[in-house]
Amino acid sequence: MGSDVLIGLRLSVIGLSLTFLALGLLILVMVLLLRFFPDKGVAGQKNLETEPTNAEDIDEQRLEEMAVALAVGICLLERGGVMEYRDPSLGKLLE
Repeated sequence: MGSDVLIGLRLSVIGLSLTFLALGLLILVMVLLLRFFPDKGVAGQKNLETEPTNAEDIDEQRLEEMAVALAVGICLLERGGVMEYRDPSLGKLLE
């Protein structure tokens, strides 16, 4: 019985070690790829951040994006039939 537990623990330690080693190698590969091939979008964002922008324009743009997202959500709910009429007395059964 004791040897079975030791074999199970040894197998678990080996499996976890291999998993974390593989994840570490994956992270290392991603860091090296970012170093050799930098993201071109980041360089473009730096130029946009240095330009002065009007706070009202940013707020207005954010509100417009939120309105579009809300409209899309409502359309998807209507298409799926989720917004059908439901009997209001159904909640009374739970009381």
